[in-house]
Amino acid sequence: MKKNNWWKIIFIVIVLIILCLLFGDSFSSIQKEISDTAGQTLLGICLCGVFYNLSEGLVYVWLARRHQNDFHYRDGIACSYYTAFYRTVTLGSGTAAATVYFLYKKGIQVPEGVAICAVQYVLQRIAVAVFGGAGFLFCGPYMNRWFGEYRMELILGYGLTAVICLVLILACVSERFHRTLAWLGRKADRKHKYEDKIMQMEGKGMLLRQETANLMKDRRDIILVLLMELVKLGCWYVIPYTILHPAGSGIFETACVTSLILMLAGIIPAPGGLGSTEGVFILLFSRIAGGIEAASAMLLYRFATYMVPCALGGICVIIFHKYWKANGDKG
Repeated sequence: MKKNNWWKIIFIVIVLIILCLLFGDSFSSIQKEISDTAGQTLLGICLCGVFYNLSEGLVYVWLARRHQNDFHYRDGIACSYYTAFYRTVTLGSGTAAATVYFLYKKGIQVPEGVAICAVQYVLQRIAVAVFGGAGFLFCGPYMNRWFGEYRMELILGYGLTAVICLVLILACVSERFHRTLAWLGRKADRKHKYEDKIMQMEGKGMLLRQETANLMKDRRDIILVLLMELVKLGCWYVIPYTILHPAGSGIFETACVTSLILMLAGIIPAPGGLGSTEGVFILLFSRIAGGIEAASAMLLYRFATYMVPCALGGICVIIFHKYWKANGDKG
């Protein structure tokens, strides 16, 4: 195992220990909650997880066809599941590499694949912020009733998310931003040990700007992809409501709470969002539905959003790697 993966394992072990300490006396109740979950509910949340990847496949198709006309919807779905598998098994660190590699195998060059991956991620982060903003805008009284004591934390989290989105956009399109990073790098590298790496970064930045500009020629397409990202995220955001049906909370309110959870988890440095998502999920939903119910819902949520895509993605990985090995070509 690579050394840089050990800290991720240690982090997850620490999170599991904390969860055991918090819910050690409630495991039997949590297990009973899960075992009492209706079969149609389990089917429903699994379908939500599947629709997420189907929607993401459409996003990949829309972006990839600017570079490869022969990139079909089935390829987009396969790319989504291929990425989902490596997102899980590498704890998030191999997500982008898996996407770029799959796109390369489909005839899209690495710089173009990196741009597609970057633009998709930026639009996803913007969609998360938009959904979270909708929660503040349209569900203000609801949010204040349940989470009023966390008002400043939520506002700070939203502000940090907006800053992250801005930095990501600048990283994709701004030559001045790249020049500033190179200038700071050279200021820090007084002995010129890393000049080659700084020059490589400048070259990659230029390629990223060029490919991003090609993808964003038609702003209507970008708006359409952003709408696709909102629909995609909605597939995950309705899962807690499907499980909990909390009293006094409709599907839109519950979806907005879930969006806040993923928004806040996204600014907490954790491998693949593991640990941060669980902690914020239980913290917020325990106020609406109770601690035991929130913990069981969190486990079912993770099952639908991580384990199901990983299992289906594993099948895709086996099929495609066998095909690539047998044919020795792209496609």
